[in-house]
Formats: sequence, C-alpha cells, structure tokens
Amino acid sequence: MIYDQANKSTFRNIGTVFSSTKATFGHYVTICDDQAFTLDGLQQFDGNNLRTDAAFVGSAIYAPGPFNICSANGWITHVDLTLDCHGNGVDWNSGNNLRISDSVIQGWSQFGLRGGLKRGGYANIEWQNVYEESGRCPNPVGNIGSAGVIQQGGVFKQSGGIGPQGRMPQFSNNGPIIYEYWIVMHHPSYGDSLPLPAGYARSDGKSAVTVKWAPDGRGGADQYKILRKTWERTDDKTPPYGSGKFLVGQVSAKSACTATLCTFADQSESPAAFAVVGISSPSIYYPVLDLWPGDLVLSSGNDTNNEISTATGHLDKLPQFVVAEVHPKMASVFVQDCNPALGGGGDGPVGIIRFSCQSIQGSQNTHFYGGLVLPNSMIYDGGHDRGLKGRLNFLTMGTGPLDAITWFDSNPEKTLTNPWARPDADPADAATGIYDALGTILYDRARTEIRSYIGKAPDQTPQESLTTVMKKFSVPVRVQPDSDVPAIIVKQANAPSPTADIFQVQDKEGDVKVSVNKSGHLKLGGTATITLGAAGTPTGSCVTGSFYTRSDGGPGSTLYVCENGNWVSK
Repeated sequence: MIYDQANKSTFRNIGTVFSSTKATFGHYVTICDDQAFTLDGLQQFDGNNLRTDAAFVGSAIYAPGPFNICSANGWITHVDLTLDCHGNGVDWNSGNNLRISDSVIQGWSQFGLRGGLKRGGYANIEWQNVYEESGRCPNPVGNIGSAGVIQQGGVFKQSGGIGPQGRMPQFSNNGPIIYEYWIVMHHPSYGDSLPLPAGYARSDGKSAVTVKWAPDGRGGADQYKILRKTWERTDDKTPPYGSGKFLVGQVSAKSACTATLCTFADQSESPAAFAVVGISSPSIYYPVLDLWPGDLVLSSGNDTNNEISTATGHLDKLPQFVVAEVHPKMASVFVQDCNPALGGGGDGPVGIIRFSCQSIQGSQNTHFYGGLVLPNSMIYDGGHDRGLKGRLNFLTMGTGPLDAITWFDSNPEKTLTNPWARPDADPADAATGIYDALGTILYDRARTEIRSYIGKAPDQTPQESLTTVMKKFSVPVRVQPDSDVPAIIVKQANAPSPTADIFQVQDKEGDVKVSVNKSGHLKLGGTATITLGAAGTPTGSCVTGSFYTRSDGGPGSTLYVCENGNWVSK
C-alpha cells in the first residue's frame, strides 16, 4: 500500500477500507532505507486485506532489510493492528532500531512482532505500553502455534502494556494424559540445540499424536529429534535435562520437512534414552527460529554455536511461555518481577532458561558473570561501623539442615529447570548452611575435601584439610580451650632432626610436660625419655634417668636404664 524509500518520513492516521476481493495487499507499509521513519496512527477497517495463506502471510508493517541496503530506523505509535486472523503485525528485518509505543497488536496469524539480526545489523527493539493478544487464530502453515514476539539476535525491551503473548499448539485432545513435546535441532557441525518447547497433547496414551513444527530459518539443521515428557499435574513442569528417557523419534530434515513445516507421528510408545546438551557440552547449536510458538521467542540471528549471537529480553514481568536459545550459564531474560508463578502456566512445555531478576541478581549476559558487589563499610569509617551485622543476612533459616549458600552446584540443569531454582540439595554440592532452626550449628560441606588456606593462594598444600578419612594439618596445631587447660601442640612430622619434638603437651605457662620426638622417644616432663617396645639395643648417648624397653629382648636384655649418660641393661 505504501513504500517508503525517503528519509525522515512521517505518516499519520493511515487507514484501510473494506474490500470485497480481500487479500489484496502483501503489506500495508513497507520501509526500506528511511533512517528516521515515523508512523503515527494506522487503523484498518477490515482484517481481510492482507494476503494470508500457506505460501505467503503478509505483515501490516514490514522492513525487509537487509542491513546496509534497507537499514531503516523506525518509531511506530498509536497504531491499531487488529488483524482478525489475517496477516502478521510488524516484521522488522532492517537491522536497525525500532520503537513501538501506545499501540495494539492482536489477532495475528503467526507473530505479533518479529525482528533482530537475521539480515544483519545491530538491531534492538523496544516497545512501551503495547497491548498484545494472540487470539485463537490458526497458523496457515499448519498446527505450529504462534509467537507474541520473535527476537532473532539483539535485544528486546518491554515496559508497560499487556504481553507479549503467543500460543502453544495442541496436537491432540482425546484423553487425560498430558504429553509435552520438545524439538532438538541437530547441525552437522555444531551438534544439538537445547530442547525447544514445541507444543502439547491431551492423549489417551495409545493413539498416535501428530507433532508439527517449523524448520530452522537458515536450513542448517539436518536432523530433528523429538522429545516427550508426561506432565502429571502434581509437580512443577520441567524440560528434559541430563540423561533420561525422552526420545520418541528422530527424523531427517529432507524426509520430514517442507520449506515451512515438519511433521512426525508419535506412536505413544515409551520414550528411549537420550542425553540433552548441557552446561558442560563443548558445543551447542543455536538455530534461527523464524516461526516458533511462545510468548517470547529469543533466537539467534544466524546458525551458530556462539551463544553471544543469541537474543536477550528485558521485561517488566515474566511471560508465561519463553523460548530462549542462550547458553544456560548465561542469563537470557532480565525481569523486574521474576515471580515463577507467572511463567509456564497451562499445559504447554517450558524451556531451559536462566532468568535474572533485577531485585535479587547481579548476573550479566556476557562471557563471564558480573560480580555482585556489596561494599560492607567505608574504609575511613572512624570506627563507627564496628560490630554491625553483615550486609548479606538470611535472617531465619527454618527447619534444618538447610544450605544457605551453594558454592558449587553438582547438578546445575536440575536447578535451572526448577521454577524456583531451589530443588533438593545433592550430596556432591559444595555448600555452607545451618543445621538447626536456632542457628546454633554452622556447617560446610563438599564432595571430597574441605581445605583452609592462610596467607597464600589455593594450592596442593593447604594448611588444613578434611576428607572422609582424615583431618590433616601442615602447620603446628595448638589446642587450648581456655587459659586453665593445658595446651596440646602437634608439630610437623618432617622435623629437622631425630630429637626434634613432633608432639607436646604444655601447661598454661608454656612449659613442656609431655613430648614425643621424631625418633619416637616419649618425655614426661624434664628431659629424660621413655621408649617402650622398641626393636634392638639402644645406642648413642642418653639423658640420665631415661628408660628403654625392647620388644625382641630376653633375660637381661629387655630393660635398659640410662646411668651417667650410658645405657645399662637390667
């Protein structure tokens, strides 16, 4: 209807009228290289004016790109895109920024908004106070659902309004069993993708279920693996992770897919074993998703195994169904209100996603996690902050034992797939916690060893080490509960000489009362020694008053006493 190749163009209050021929437009407004495009007001009288069929679905507003050829920047406001199941909302592929505000997008065929970096650029998309409602419109391609927002690389930011909102497809409705389905896309070079939520079925547990999905947007996937879990409705929904019986089928792209639709018949048999890619996987495939169901779909802009190429979302509230491709170690969705009760409702499947809630987390979407900096006191506080409670304060602990801090999660996928990120602790975790509700017992735990270091960086020789079989020290140990109790000192076993003490008991003044030297000689106060059950005749000089007994002696050669510095048999 309108094609904009100018610059700094402004269009106000555009409208469409009823057409008896219907489907006469591919798009209402197409923007090519306008660097400052503004659309203020678009109202369609009838929703049948955009062509909508299996071969082509038009969009009300369309920026085709690619970047550096049709690199439009746009501001869209006060538009009413009530599409009545004919056409899509906004398809922004220019590679430059777009801002939508104070508008309505509802009743689309495949998506309300799509954009990002698929055709190059640096695009970020922002919407403010947008009302979005998917309706129950069928997708003309097939039963693959619809998306509220598809962001293909770059950043999507939302504030105010309602949505984004999409629709998960339901593949059957003939029984009480809830089957949830995921698709793993496989690339010949990059390996498997994360499980992508694809839809659900209400099954009788016997009949075949026809699962449908859209192929990847670049044609890079050569195989598709179909995963299934049964949701019992008695616990929180979790996606497949780790190793388990998830796999119900594996098909090649050539045999199962057309250019726009893939199909698989699940015979409702028991799933086979399958290992899902995880945090430790050397490569994860991030495909382009052109048409994928969900409220918010965060896709890569290119077929890649580089997680930095995937999209991120910044939202006020957690949408119900989020499909995110970003690596689980990185936050993909930054949310003001991260209440898990808001996400994953209904019968549809959920994905592996790491949320970052602004109020409680400090992580960043980058190669490393940003630190959570909590300055505790000013350096020059004049002594006024002495004795205060710490800034990190858990107040009460409830029934123990309960980990307060998990330093190392031995099963991160289990945590990431728990809606509250608080699953049961695992024995192999490293953690600090409280054993009882009153907080009288603090504990540390680790899988194999707990070490202590003083005055040096961690290495293989800690000053203190605790394992399941030994408490070990590499420094002298002094046990002195209070000033009226004798001290026990354990010195290093590698003492420099045979006469050097390796064990002492001292009184409170520090005088040695009992000691054992490296040669095994026992001293009970003073300097005389007692050696019991040794092998062989004593040799060398001795301290008068010392005793020595042999384990291999006989009459007249078992007991020796040191007299005048010499050993004498008795």
